[in-house]
Amino acid sequence: MNAHFLLKLLILSFAYVCYAAYRHYFPLYPVYKDEVSQRQGQILKKLVGYVLKVEIGAPGKNYTLLVNTLSPISWVVGSKCSHPFCNNKTIYKKTPNGKRVGKRKYDFGSVKIVTENWQDKFSVKENNGDVIQIPQLEFGALSEFSWMNWENYEVDGIFGLANLHKEEVKNPLTESLSAISVLPTVGIMAPPPVMFYSLFSFIIFK
Repeated sequence: MNAHFLLKLLILSFAYVCYAAYRHYFPLYPVYKDEVSQRQGQILKKLVGYVLKVEIGAPGKNYTLLVNTLSPISWVVGSKCSHPFCNNKTIYKKTPNGKRVGKRKYDFGSVKIVTENWQDKFSVKENNGDVIQIPQLEFGALSEFSWMNWENYEVDGIFGLANLHKEEVKNPLTESLSAISVLPTVGIMAPPPVMFYSLFSFIIFK
C-alpha cells in the first residue's frame, strides 16, 4: 500500500517538474507616481503598476514597458511623437531587422493612440538569466497620443497582454509566442512590493 502511494507520488512529482520546466519566468519591477497626501500635505509614492524590461531590434535598444492587461498591442515611443509624454523616452527607430507593417489607430476609451506598426526582434531575459527571443513581433511606434489626464510615468511604452485568447481582436504576441513553441498563457505574480520585490514579482508564460 505504501509502495503504491509512493509510486503515485513519484509520478505526480515527475509530471509537475516536467510541467514547470515549460514555464518562463520574467522579473517585473514596480512603477510609482508622486501623489500629494491630503491629510499631511506630503508627497507619497503610489504604486501604478509593474514594468517588463525588453530589448528591441538588432542591434537592440533597452526599453522599459508597463504591463497592461487591457491593451492588445505592445507599443513604444516613436520618432514622430510630439506629446509631452514622449519626452526623454527611449525612441524606436528602424533597425536592419525591422519591417514596416503600416499605420494603426487604437481607442482604449480615455486613451487614444496612433502608431506606425513594425515587426522586429524582441528579447526578454528570464529570471534564471536565459533569454527568450521573438524574431518578428509586431508592435507600435507611437506617433500620436491622446490622454486627457495623462501622467508622466517613467516608462517607454506598453507591453500589451489583452486578448491573447480571443480571435476577434488579435494580439500579435499570441502568434509570435506560438511560433517559438511557447503557449500564449500568462500568469502574473506581483504582490505589493517590499524590499525584495524582484524575488517574487514575475510574469509567467506557460
